[in-house]
Amino acid sequence: MTALAGMWPVRPLKIGLLLLFLLVIVRLGWMADDAYISFRSVWNWVHGYGLTWNPVERVQAFSNPLWVLLIAAVFRITGELYLTAMTVSILVTVLAVALVLARLARTLPQALAFVVVLLSAQAILDFSTSGLENPLSFLLAATFCVLWLPSTSGERPVFRLFLTGGLMALNRLDLIVLVAPALALVLLTDKGAGLWRRAALGLLPLLVWEAFSIVYYGFPFPNTYYAKLATGIPRSAYLEQGLLYLLDAAVRDPGLVMTVLLGAVIGGRGHARRPLALGVLLYVAYVVSAGGDFM
Repeated sequence: MTALAGMWPVRPLKIGLLLLFLLVIVRLGWMADDAYISFRSVWNWVHGYGLTWNPVERVQAFSNPLWVLLIAAVFRITGELYLTAMTVSILVTVLAVALVLARLARTLPQALAFVVVLLSAQAILDFSTSGLENPLSFLLAATFCVLWLPSTSGERPVFRLFLTGGLMALNRLDLIVLVAPALALVLLTDKGAGLWRRAALGLLPLLVWEAFSIVYYGFPFPNTYYAKLATGIPRSAYLEQGLLYLLDAAVRDPGLVMTVLLGAVIGGRGHARRPLALGVLLYVAYVVSAGGDFM
C-alpha cells in the first residue's frame, strides 16, 4: 500500500474517493418520516406561524435547532422543502468527508481506509441524507477533530473548540457528550489568559438558544426529551433495551459497530486522540442508558 501511495498522486485519488462516496449517497438518498417533524416547524416559521408544531401552541417538537435554522434559511430562498433538504444534506455530508480527507487523512492509505469505513457502515450511508441533522453533526464533528488533533502541545484554539462543541450541542443537545472530555481537558490544563471568557464566548450561541427556549417554549429541552426519558420507566428497563439495541446493531449493521470500535481503539493509542475516543465511548454508554435509538 505504501508503494502504491508513492506511485500515484494523492490529491486526485482523494477526489476520486470523494466522488465515489458522493455517488453512493446520492444513489441511496431518501427522506425519513421523522424529518417532517422538523420540516413542519420550518414551514410554520417561514410562513409566519412561529417556530412550532401547531401555530397556537409553543412546543418544541424538534430536537435539532441548528439544522432547523439552516433548512429554514435555505427554504426561505427556494420555497421547496424536499429537494432543499436533500441537497443540503448531500452537500454538507460531502463537505464533512472532504474536510477529513484534506486535513486528517493525509496519506493515500489513510484516505482509502477512511472511505472504506464510511462505505461499510449502513447507518452512516443511510443518515448522510434522510432529512435529519446527521450531516451537520458529521461536519461539526469533523471540524472539532481538525481543530483538536493538530494541537498536540501548546495552547489550543479555545474559542473555536467551544464554539464548535456548542454548535454540536445546538444541532443535537446530546452530542455534547462526544466532545465533553476534550472540552473538560481544555478547562483543566489550558493556562492561557481569559480561558473561561473565551470558552463562554464560544458557547454563546448555545446559551442564547437555551434562553430563547426557556422564554418561548417554557422549557430548556425539546419536547422529545420529556416524552422519551421522563416517563417513569425503571432505569433497568432502559439499560436492557439499550443493550438489545447494541446487539441488534451488531447483527444488522456490523460495519457501524466496527467503525465505533476502530475509532475507540485507534483513538486510545495517541495521547491527543484519547479525549475524543473517550467521548465516543461515553456516547455509546449514553445511548444504552437512554434505551437505544428507535431508528
